Amino acid sequence: GAQKVVDNWKPTFTINPNWEKVKLGNVCDIKSSKRIYQNEYVEKGIPFYRTKEIVELHQNKEITTELFISLEKYNNIKEKYGVPQKGDILISAVGTIGMTWLVDDRCFYFKDGNLLWLSKIKSDISTKFLYLLLDKMFFYNKEKYINGAAYNALTIIQMKQIEIPLPPLDEQKAIVAKIEQEEQYVDACKKLIEINQQKISNKINSIWNNNNE
Repeated sequence: GAQKVVDNWKPTFTINPNWEKVKLGNVCDIKSSKRIYQNEYVEKGIPFYRTKEIVELHQNKEITTELFISLEKYNNIKEKYGVPQKGDILISAVGTIGMTWLVDDRCFYFKDGNLLWLSKIKSDISTKFLYLLLDKMFFYNKEKYINGAAYNALTIIQMKQIEIPLPPLDEQKAIVAKIEQEEQYVDACKKLIEINQQKISNKINSIWNNNNE
């Protein structure tokens, strides 16, 4: 039962048709990264994310980082152009389109063109609400936002023109609080699964050991 909850839960909320609609480009900066060339990859250093890693993060999976750039390169980019900060949003823009990730406090950089970067989100917008809203919009209407593109991709220009429904900040916070409460229940189910898996493992080991005595 706990496994079914974990497998099937997805944050949901109802969009009120009376909410104000604003263009995404008017409430945050939308851009991509500076280009990193293949000869700039190193064996160890700062993780370098592509669509694959963002999809894994979106799905709450452990990421299998394969590419890195040097700390020196990262610091140079950070000083000149800035890097993603906690509370920014990344969206996959090619391949598996529309996978969102709310940036945490880890150090990383990302591939230009593969991912779009939403930053400097206005103070009257909850960053987590915006993340949840975009996730919902792309989950149900992805084709709408890439319609007309020359190939299967999401562009900065398209992103800036997307209209989003935006309730007052207090209502945004209430929606986020409700979903975070549900997330706690899901986390509790994950813990219950771990406990029962360990119990099963312990019981199997006990039976195995008894049969070998």
